[in-house]
Amino acid sequence: MAEDKILVVEDEYVLAANLDADLKAMGYRVVGLASSGRQALEVTAQDPPDLAVMDIRLKGEMDGTEAALRLKNEYGIPAIFLTAYSDKSFLDRAKHCEPLSYLLKPYSKEELRAALEVGLYRARIDKRMRESQAELQLFKALAEASQEAIAISLPDGRLAYVNPAHERLFGRSLEEARASSWRDHYSPESIEIHDHKVAPLLSRGGSWEGELEARGAIFVETAPGRGTNVRMLLPLHSS
Repeated sequence: MAEDKILVVEDEYVLAANLDADLKAMGYRVVGLASSGRQALEVTAQDPPDLAVMDIRLKGEMDGTEAALRLKNEYGIPAIFLTAYSDKSFLDRAKHCEPLSYLLKPYSKEELRAALEVGLYRARIDKRMRESQAELQLFKALAEASQEAIAISLPDGRLAYVNPAHERLFGRSLEEARASSWRDHYSPESIEIHDHKVAPLLSRGGSWEGELEARGAIFVETAPGRGTNVRMLLPLHSS
């Protein structure tokens, strides 16, 4: 398994060196020791970390809050703030950066380890959510532009999404489709094939592609994985 990568942003040399040693002893890879916000951005551009441990107050024109905000917005890198200041107004300002945690100086190794473990776990969850959102936006863009009717159903058969082509084919808007089940569109024979042949395959993580006859349409179903059912409905050739 690859080591989690940490960026240390601290302008006190002794504390930065101690952090470097502690992080390496815990099994993390330190990608760099930055003494300013500007340097933190430069290190991140060369070797993006999974998480930054940084002081709120830094020397130079960019303090820790601004640097953390830019790391988050430009690179998607979250931060844990390490600070000697516990003043509420000062910490409230830092909240705008949405840090994963705060550690007060002097920190203990146990506190540092716990903050890192929780922070990295949250960072991985956030990253997966961003990736899922990006994939969802891509799918929606492709589905909206497709001339094939596409619908996504929930496990209970209710339709969660239909694209414009599906609306035109069945004469139902997205809102109307959500109030119905895909079973409403298909013959008893097609439903039986789905329940006895298709559904068992999907429940085992397999995939199926074939044709089911619907009212004025052919139902082609594929399962791209993780139990997601994507149904594409294509018009029958007119006789």
